[in-house]
Amino acid sequence: MREQNMKILVFLIMCWCFKYIAPIRVNNGGYEDMYIVIQDNNEDSEFLLERIQKIFTDASELLFTATKNYLYFKKIKVIVPRTWQHKEKYKKALIPSHIKQEIIIDNTKQNEKGTPRVNGITACGKGDRVIVHEFGHLRYGLYDEYPISGGSSQFYQHEGEWKPTGCTEDIQGEIGIGSHCEKSNACDYKNTGKKMDDNCDFCPDQNQNLEASLMGYQWIDALSKFCERNDTTTSKHVWHNPSGKNLHNKRCSSKSAWEIMSNHQDFSDAHKLPNSTDTQPTFEFIQENEQYRVLVLDVSGSMEGKRLEILQQVTTLVIKDLIPSGSYLGIIAFSNTATVVQQLTNVTSDSVRDQLINSLPTVAEGGTCIGCGIESAIELFKMEQGEATNGEIILVSDGENNEGNIDKSRQKMLTEKVTVHTVSVTQDADLVLADISTESGGKHFTYLETGTSSFIALFDEIIVSSHTSASKQTVVLASERINSTTSSIVKLAFPIEKNQGENTFVAVIVQSDYNGRLYINLTGPNNFSRTLITAEKTATVRIPDIAQPGDYETTITMDTSGISLEYVVKSTPISSDIIRVEAYMSASKIDFKTGELPIIYTEVTKEYSQVINANVTARVESNDGGKGCNEYLYDNGLDPDDIRDDGIYSAYILPQCLGAGRINVKIFAKGQEGKVRIKSVTAGGQAPYQEEQLTEYNERFQRVRLMEDLYIENYEDPGLNDTVPPGRITDVDIHNIVTKATLSGESRSFTIAWTATGDDKSIGRASAYIFRISDDFKTLQDNFDNAELLDVGNFSFKPLNSGEKEALKIIVDAEKSYTSTVFFALKAVDEVGNTGDVSNILSIVVAKGFRAHGEAGSLETEDVDVDKPEGRNVILYIILGSSAGVVVFLTIVITVCLCRNRRAPNAKNTNVPLGRV
Repeated sequence: MREQNMKILVFLIMCWCFKYIAPIRVNNGGYEDMYIVIQDNNEDSEFLLERIQKIFTDASELLFTATKNYLYFKKIKVIVPRTWQHKEKYKKALIPSHIKQEIIIDNTKQNEKGTPRVNGITACGKGDRVIVHEFGHLRYGLYDEYPISGGSSQFYQHEGEWKPTGCTEDIQGEIGIGSHCEKSNACDYKNTGKKMDDNCDFCPDQNQNLEASLMGYQWIDALSKFCERNDTTTSKHVWHNPSGKNLHNKRCSSKSAWEIMSNHQDFSDAHKLPNSTDTQPTFEFIQENEQYRVLVLDVSGSMEGKRLEILQQVTTLVIKDLIPSGSYLGIIAFSNTATVVQQLTNVTSDSVRDQLINSLPTVAEGGTCIGCGIESAIELFKMEQGEATNGEIILVSDGENNEGNIDKSRQKMLTEKVTVHTVSVTQDADLVLADISTESGGKHFTYLETGTSSFIALFDEIIVSSHTSASKQTVVLASERINSTTSSIVKLAFPIEKNQGENTFVAVIVQSDYNGRLYINLTGPNNFSRTLITAEKTATVRIPDIAQPGDYETTITMDTSGISLEYVVKSTPISSDIIRVEAYMSASKIDFKTGELPIIYTEVTKEYSQVINANVTARVESNDGGKGCNEYLYDNGLDPDDIRDDGIYSAYILPQCLGAGRINVKIFAKGQEGKVRIKSVTAGGQAPYQEEQLTEYNERFQRVRLMEDLYIENYEDPGLNDTVPPGRITDVDIHNIVTKATLSGESRSFTIAWTATGDDKSIGRASAYIFRISDDFKTLQDNFDNAELLDVGNFSFKPLNSGEKEALKIIVDAEKSYTSTVFFALKAVDEVGNTGDVSNILSIVVAKGFRAHGEAGSLETEDVDVDKPEGRNVILYIILGSSAGVVVFLTIVITVCLCRNRRAPNAKNTNVPLGRV
């Protein structure tokens, strides 16, 4: 038992799941309101709790050192499952409904090897080092400084050698084949006249006297700092390596970790603390218990009529179908003042739910005092709990606050630490609602009058059933709002997978002035059929027990067409091993005049494995002229996507899809049977080496998620004008090197390859490229237009379509030895002159006094080196034709096995190199 729990902690303690950007509080340099959530698939273990305290105490001390005495972990709250035996030290306290930043301790089959993991969807060993490394991702938006993947990203050319990708350059180790770095002539790092073999790896020494960088090889014992800028004010041993081909340089424009961190609000609000500061955190243990919520509903005059009617319909279904059994619910109505229409009530039966439904307000009149509703809910929590901390308010309003002191109420909300989720009914609702939810750590949504987002689905995004049991977190299989049906019959289909299907239901709402009947027929596998006929405006059809896996169809029949209708299909898993979809926006508010475009990120996972080859789209809508369009999200590594096939799908929202004010975004994620792949990535927890395993997912799935509001300021419709530049190219690399002796010295040709970007970001086809070189990295990075243009003579390089591979040959002639470095970068330009950002900067070893020019490139590979002990692909190119000097070819891949110990392509051995082989 003791060994099992040690494994769970040491390896799974760092299964960090990034949820949303976190409002963790910083109090005099100490992080407070940090939550560690223990999943209920862990056995009840006092030893586990002791190890949590030990590891985070060590991590706090290291964080203090790494941040130069600015920050440490001060107060940590550990949530234990309700299934564990109650102990006196477990405090009875409410838990925030949406913990913004949580560390999850899990024990699952898919993560049984214990992979430290953070999904850092943000803008730009020893357990303690792993924790601080992952906290760098989670809190400061840092990225890994070890290679992006295997193969060519492991090394780069600099100062006459192939250097291993890392930060800093002073890390010592061995270079060889595979993660054990077996000696091989193919890995001669001093021979820059040919490309480093893709099978070569760098094995850092475990024991070396080194300080940085924690975002690189964090498992090295001596590491205790983050990399810093390269100048005379810092030690060379912590200098950032801007040339390394890693994700941090790719996403953060080659800036050091410390430069990124220094601009974070945590540091701007902090001051340096004395060395004697006690960095040991205090731990509070909370056992998950009942949830307390209050519906705070706007019944002011502007809600009269259809708005109040739809609010009644939706809240009826919320109470009937979404509020978890055993939780507490209260109801408050507000206009000029606030009225408690239902005290906090334990939802234990259908009769209690009916009682709550019958208390919903039916009259709307008067002004709007949003603060009155919030303060009344706070008092309701205090009456029941003695305090309001972490009480959950769901506030719905359609108008501007015109009564009471809203600023005073917001301050009380912050003082009492309640969470307020807000739902704006229409575009005209007060913007203060979004501020309230953001300040309190809640969520904010808008129900647009012309949109297709279901009102009840908004509530589903807010209401969480459990933190410690993943299997109780429901999923939405389908949801839609149809403003006017074109037929009297509406059909919807959805699949149910084998590990879900408990408490599955279809809920339907029709507009209040429809006076006919509603016929709902639900059919499924093995002749399942369920029919409901009702004259009510809301209806729910349930599948009893656990739904069998397979395809289901619902037919909704009305007496007439032209009806406003919305529906939602929900299901509860019977296991945590199901596909889940999380969606995030790069920002919640954007000033259109800055040129910044919002980015949608959607992560598709199965437990902790990545789901690839899914079909992900976003429906973007606004009330600004009834705009609406679809954006397709890709996991292809092209701007704005970070890494190909990592289960994170991304897309920019282009100007033509935006509008003034609030924007709704709805995510559809689907997967075809046999096409989707589950990529399990495991590591040893002490090194970046990874093993990847792809398995076929033999079921069909679909999910729908609604995203929190995006607000656009100063929007101007671009019309037919092209205002969007090409995307940034981030994978410029050396594809091949050919060296020839000449009468006067040596000639080298470097074939440079990259993936073509588009006309509008990664969509379409750019018009031209600008190639520049410089012997100074910073010139290309900060003053690209001042760098030297690469001489391409009369050669006209026409970009290919986005996603296709490009090649450029750079010919370098010199009389002297190749020991110097030149840097190369490019930009893409569209047909109206919009210019993309500078690509990643490639370093190339040259000789002093070199001469260079560019010409048409080819992606042919160099000859196979029989010294390689690994399997490899031999690529044959059949030339089909050419245009403007760019060769178009058909690629045939033949796998040739020349190996003793064969491994999967790009696979890494998880064994940690502990010294020289």
